[in-house]
Amino acid sequence: MYSPKKIGAAFIALLATATTNVAAQTAAQTTVKVLMQPEAYANWAKQYHAEWSKSSGIVIEYQEAPTFDSWSGFGAGSDDSSEYLKYLGGKLEADSASLPDIFAMDIIMTGVMAPHLLKLGQFDKNGNFTGDYVNELGANVMTQDPNILVADIVDGNLVALPIWMNIGMMYYREDLLKKYKFTTDGTTTGAAKPPETWDEMQNMSEVILAGEKAADSNTPLVTGWVGQFAQYEGGTCNAIELICSCGGGMVVESNKTVSVNSPGAIEIYTKFRKMVTDKKGVVTTDTFVYREDQTYWAFAQGGAIFSRQWDDLFPTNDLLTPWTRSRGGVVGIAPIPGCKPEQKGAAILGGWHLGINKDSAKKIAAAKVLSFMTSYQYQFDRAVQLFPYWPTHPSIYKDPVFCNTTHQATMDMAYSADTTNSTFYQVTSTTSFQSWCDALSELQAVPRPGVVAGLDYAQLTQAIYTGQNDILFGIVSPNSGLNLLAVTISKLLGIELPADTLGFLSGGGKALSVLGASGMGVCAMTSALFVVFRDAKVIRTASPAFMHLILFGLAMSYSTVFLYIDLKRRSSCLMIPVWLAVSFALVTGSILAKTWRIRTIFAARIRIGKVSDWKTMRVVGYILIAEAISLSIWLGVAPPEPEIKEISVTNRQWECAMTGPTARTALGGIVLFINIFVLLATTVLAYMIRDISAQFNESKMIGLAMYNVVVFVVIIPVISSATGQPIVIPVGILLITSIVYGILFIPKLLVAFHGPSAKKDGRKQTDSERLESIANKAQSTNGSSSVGGGADTLVEIKTGAATIIDGQADVRIANSKFMLAAARWIKRRLVVLPEQGVVSEIPLEADDNPTPGTTIPIQEFKILQTTKSETEGFRFLAQMGPKLFFELETVSAPVLEKWMQAFQGCVGSFKRTSTRPSGTIATSVISFVNK
Repeated sequence: MYSPKKIGAAFIALLATATTNVAAQTAAQTTVKVLMQPEAYANWAKQYHAEWSKSSGIVIEYQEAPTFDSWSGFGAGSDDSSEYLKYLGGKLEADSASLPDIFAMDIIMTGVMAPHLLKLGQFDKNGNFTGDYVNELGANVMTQDPNILVADIVDGNLVALPIWMNIGMMYYREDLLKKYKFTTDGTTTGAAKPPETWDEMQNMSEVILAGEKAADSNTPLVTGWVGQFAQYEGGTCNAIELICSCGGGMVVESNKTVSVNSPGAIEIYTKFRKMVTDKKGVVTTDTFVYREDQTYWAFAQGGAIFSRQWDDLFPTNDLLTPWTRSRGGVVGIAPIPGCKPEQKGAAILGGWHLGINKDSAKKIAAAKVLSFMTSYQYQFDRAVQLFPYWPTHPSIYKDPVFCNTTHQATMDMAYSADTTNSTFYQVTSTTSFQSWCDALSELQAVPRPGVVAGLDYAQLTQAIYTGQNDILFGIVSPNSGLNLLAVTISKLLGIELPADTLGFLSGGGKALSVLGASGMGVCAMTSALFVVFRDAKVIRTASPAFMHLILFGLAMSYSTVFLYIDLKRRSSCLMIPVWLAVSFALVTGSILAKTWRIRTIFAARIRIGKVSDWKTMRVVGYILIAEAISLSIWLGVAPPEPEIKEISVTNRQWECAMTGPTARTALGGIVLFINIFVLLATTVLAYMIRDISAQFNESKMIGLAMYNVVVFVVIIPVISSATGQPIVIPVGILLITSIVYGILFIPKLLVAFHGPSAKKDGRKQTDSERLESIANKAQSTNGSSSVGGGADTLVEIKTGAATIIDGQADVRIANSKFMLAAARWIKRRLVVLPEQGVVSEIPLEADDNPTPGTTIPIQEFKILQTTKSETEGFRFLAQMGPKLFFELETVSAPVLEKWMQAFQGCVGSFKRTSTRPSGTIATSVISFVNK
C-alpha cells in the first residue's frame, strides 16, 4: 500500500511532468499572424482554427484591420478597399517586417501588392505547379479554379490564393417564364427555362412585356433587363461580363493585349443599344444609372423580369416585396446569358485572397496556414455554416453533400429603392444549395484586370465605366466608343497602341497581292512580245534593250506593294527605298539614256553614225551607281524605321519613317534629289527632241509619263495622310506604274500587232507623199542630171513643163535668226520646183504614223552667210521670207552651189504664177506637175 505521503509526492511529480510537457508543447508551437478585414465569421474562424492548430502545431493569430467608414459594401473596388489598401501600403512602406505573416486583399489588389508578396511558385508549360512551396501548397493549388488564379499570377509567379469568391448572377421571374411557356416542355406547368443567349432574353422580354401590358395597363412591369451600369466600379463589373459573354475578352488580357474593342465587345454593345432604341422596354435608359440597391429594388417590386445581381442574395421568393409575392412572384437564378449558348455564364469575380508577407520570418509555417485557409475542406465547411462565402474549388459544386445542404439566412430588406433613407424589414429564408450548384457549375469566372493595371487600376476602371456609359446613352457609337476606350486604356497602361497594317490574308492585302503579281506578269509578257516582234520597225526604233530595262524596272515597282503589306517589319522599311529607287532609276534612267542618244545623233551638224547600246547603257549605270552610293550611306547611317503614325485618336497606321533624325532626313533628301534630277533631265531632253521624226521621237509620251509621275508622287502622300488608310500608298504605286506602262508600251504593242500595212491601207495619202511619188516617177521616166554622190546626191529632173530638183541635206528652219541658232539639224529630202517657187521637205523614211513634210513658198531668197570648208562644213544661211530663216548643210561645194541656184531660181515664181488651183501649196505643186 502507498502511504499518503508517497501518493502526494507522486502526484506532485506527475503534475510537474505534465506542466513541463504542456510548457514544452506551447514553446514548440509556431504562431502565424493573419490580417483580415472585420467579418461576421471571425468567431467561427477562431474556433475552426483552434482545432487545426492542435494537429499542426501552428497557432493562427487572427488580427482585424482597422474599421473604416463602412465595411458593408466592401469589395469590388469600393472606397473601403481603397482605404484598406492605403492602410496596408503605409505599413509596408514603413516596416513590412512588423506586419502579420499573411494578409488578406481584395481580388483587384494583387497586382499592387505583388512587390511585397512571397513568390509561391510557377506553372510549367503542362500546367503543373512548381516552386519552393509545392509541398505545402501543391495539392491545394491544383484544385483551385484556374480562371480565378489568373488574378493571383503576377509576372508568371503565383503570389496569392483565393479564400472566397463573389460573382455576378442572373436572377429572374420564374413565374413569368412559366406563364408565357418559356419552359422545358413548352407548357405552363413545365420547369422554367431561363435564357441562354441575349437574343433569347430579348425575345422573352418582348413577349412577356407585351402580354403583361395587354392584361393590365397598370402593371409595374416596365423592363426586361436591369443591371449596374452607373459610373462606378459596379459599372466596370457589368461591362466586363457583357464583353466576355460575347467572347470579347477581359478588356485587357493578362499579356497586356487590349481587347475592349474586339468584335465581340462591339457586337454586345450594338445589341444593347438596339434594345434601347427599339423602345420595346427590353432595356431602358433607367438602368444605366443603377447601382446594386436600385437594381435590386426594380426587381423586387416587380418592375423587371431579369436582374443582374451579386451572389450575396438568396434565390428565394422573399427577395420580392410582399405585394409582388402576392401576385405569384417566384425567383429563379441562372448564369448570365451569352451571345451564343456556349458563351453563357460569364461572371465577374469579386472576393478576397490571401498572400504571404515576403519579409515574414515564418514562411514555411505561413505557407501551411495559407494552404489550410484556402483548402477544399475549409471552404466547404465555411460555406455550409456561413453565407455567402462561396468556395473557389469548382469540384465542391459537384459534391452532393454540399449541394443538398439547406441553409437558413436572415436578410435586411428595404421598403424603398432609397436604401439610405429607407427603413428595413428582416426576412429569414431557407434555401437549398442545389440551385447554386446548378448555376455555379456553368459559370465562366472572369477576373478584373487588377494584375495588369496595378496602381493604375483606379484610373482604368474609371475609363471603363465612363466609356460604357457614353456608348449606352448613345453619345458615341459602339465601334467609335470602344476604339476610343482602347486608345485610352493603352495610353494609361503604357501599352503600345495597335496600328493598322495590311496583312496578306486581309481583303486589301489579297487585292494588292493579285494586282502586284498581275502587273509583274504583264511586264514579263510584254518583254516576251518585244522579242517576238523584234523585227517590227516600231520595236526596232524604240531601242529594244532599253525597253526591256524599263519593263524590268516597272516589274520591280509592281513588286514593291508586297513590302507595304507588312510595315511592322524593319526589313520591309529597309527594302522599300531600295526597291523604289532602283526601279525608278531603271525606268527613268533608260528613258533618259535613249533620249540622250537620239538628241546626240540628231543635234549633230554632220551625222555621227550609230551610238551603240553599250555606250548609252553607261548612262543607266552611272545613275544606278549614284543611287547605290547614296542608299548605302542612308541605310547604313540612319535607315528608315517602322513607326506608328497617329492619324486620329482612334486611327493609327504603321509606316516607314523616312524622316525624323537630322541625319535620316538629310540622307533621304540626297536620294530624293538624285531622283528629281534624273526626272528633270529626262523631261528636258524629251522637250529638246520634240520635233524629231515620230519613229524616234517619244517626247510627248515621255512628257506625259513624267507629268503623271510628278502629280501622283505629290498627291498620294497627301491622300494617305488625310485618310489614314495604309492601302493608299501601295495603290498609288500600282496606279503610277500602270500609267507609265500604258503610255510607253500600249501604243507600240498596238502598232506591232496590226503591222504597217494595216495602218496605211485605210489612210488617205498625204500631199507630201503624193509629191514624193510624183518626183520619184518623174526621175525614173525623164531625163535627169545629178551632182555629188552618196546620200547627199542632188538630182535635177526635166519633165516637160517643169523642173524638179530632188536631193537630201541637213537643214534647220526657224522664225528668226536667233532661234535658228538654237534649232536642231534634221536630215531631210528636199524637192524644189523653181517654176512654182516652192520647196517641199519630206521625211527620209515614212513610218507608220509619219510627220507630214512641209511645203514652203519662197517669196525671197537672201543669202546671209556661206561656209565652204572641209573642217567647218559646206552650208548656207538664207532668209526666205519676213519670218523665215533657212540653213542647209551638205557634203561638198558643188552640191552646195547647186542648192543655192535651185533656191534662187524660185524667187519671183511664186508671185508670177497666175493660174493656181485652190487648196494647199503642196496640192498646187502636185496639180502643176500632174499636168
